[in-house]
Amino acid sequence: MNINYNIQHLQSVSNDEKKFCLKCEELLKAKRDEEVSHAEQGQGQEFVKKSGAREKLSQKYEAVKVERNKLEAHANLKKQEFESEKQKLSQECEELKVKLSEAVSHANLMKQEFESERQKLSQECEELKAKLNEAVSHADVTKQGFEEQSSAMEKLSLKCEELLKAKPDEEVSHAEQGQGQEFVKKSGAREKLSRNYEALKVKHNKLEEEVSHANLKKLEFESEKQKLLQECEELKAKLNEAVSHADVTKQGFEEQSSAMEKVNLGAKRLHCCDPSGIVDITFEKSGIASREPITIPEFYMKTFTNTPNEKALCWKDNDGQWQSITYTEYKKLIYKVAKSFHKLGLEPYHAVGILGFNSVEWFASSIGAVFAGGLSTGIHTTNSPEVCQYILKDCKAHIVVVENTKLLDTIIKIRDRLPHLKAIVQYKGELHQDHPNTYTWTKFLELGKDTEDSVIDDIINKQQPNQCAVVLYTSGTTGNPKGVMLSHDNFTWSAMAFLETIGFGTAKSTVSYLPSSHMIGTFADMFLPVPVGGTVYFATPSAIEGSLISTMQEV
Repeated sequence: MNINYNIQHLQSVSNDEKKFCLKCEELLKAKRDEEVSHAEQGQGQEFVKKSGAREKLSQKYEAVKVERNKLEAHANLKKQEFESEKQKLSQECEELKVKLSEAVSHANLMKQEFESERQKLSQECEELKAKLNEAVSHADVTKQGFEEQSSAMEKLSLKCEELLKAKPDEEVSHAEQGQGQEFVKKSGAREKLSRNYEALKVKHNKLEEEVSHANLKKLEFESEKQKLLQECEELKAKLNEAVSHADVTKQGFEEQSSAMEKVNLGAKRLHCCDPSGIVDITFEKSGIASREPITIPEFYMKTFTNTPNEKALCWKDNDGQWQSITYTEYKKLIYKVAKSFHKLGLEPYHAVGILGFNSVEWFASSIGAVFAGGLSTGIHTTNSPEVCQYILKDCKAHIVVVENTKLLDTIIKIRDRLPHLKAIVQYKGELHQDHPNTYTWTKFLELGKDTEDSVIDDIINKQQPNQCAVVLYTSGTTGNPKGVMLSHDNFTWSAMAFLETIGFGTAKSTVSYLPSSHMIGTFADMFLPVPVGGTVYFATPSAIEGSLISTMQEV
């Protein structure tokens, strides 16, 4: 913007110099004719004098030409530097886009590798489960066979014992009857049966050992199965975590890319002179410069959600007692103000001019104007009516909010010279005289009562961080005040960067006494305390006269 101004200034100076040079040439030509005429008439002395004047004028003309050439050379050099810087920034932006695209591709590749590894391990786990189930099933069948054979052996053993018990009695009886030969035969059979019984007992004991061994193996299989299942679950959990991390990483890249594309949609420049224009926002790979940009309403909404019951604004009433509102109450007030501005016809890229000492109404009008899609423009209370007229016309103000009757009279004087003005609001005291489309603060807040909050929400959702939100004007000491356009991101990013690098302090409170129409007053009071849920205490209008110290001691 400064370079454009310098070029225009140089062009203006150059045009003036050309006119001056043409005039000098005409004078020189006239002087030469006049000198020749005087020489012919014998007026030698007068000719010498005028000839000296001609030389002096010629020297001055040559000096002006040299100065003009210097200015043109300087302007061309500045223009070349600007073009070079512009190309450099454009190249850096393209490089960042390429790197971001590569990072997203890498994240997708990592996700595919994680998915492949997870499927492979899942398949291995299923194969292990199948093998374990097969081994357990085989052990169950073996155990069942052992149990059946053991039961049969027990039955046979009982039968053998019964036979052995019966045989001795029978043999004694036969011996008594003298049946020796039969006794010998049966005695041999008994011995054979006894040997068979012993052999069966050995086999039975062996089978019992094998059954015990099988049970032990089954327990080992079960333990190994549980261990493998647990390892499989742990592997699955790790894989899911890795895939989730890859998804989050990819999502982060996509969100940042989407945010960059969103906020820079249609933006091809780093500055503009039109309130409806948008500018390009540059990013870094990490740190505070990589933060996703947000709008002023999004900035405030986070605090409304996180610290709804903390004190937001405090002021002294007419009895000298401190009063306060919470962030929840502050949000309701801002929405009321925004809906009333919308009802009065506030259009996008048109301003709400605010003229008065710092107060709850001043803050609510400024933030409410942004919520309603307009621009906030503070005006110094010391400005003359003419300066106020210039500012309000320049920012195309639809609405003016003033503190009291004295400041209202200032606006009434220039009202006919404000083609965009639709309404005036006085936020302290009653109106001493009726004026068209002029409201007290109470009447003003009632205007939007039939408007739904969703109307303002729709306006907020369409806003972008790289759009103009606030227009602040210089004091005008070197001419007409100059408007400085500030985007949503100018305030929200600067506030967060300040808090991350410097901090706000443990007290989380500040005293508002610098004019809110000034940049430092706006930034320090309306933005810095918000992310930490801080409290703003309003000083009295006599702060500079000495009451500021007592106010700071009280809070």
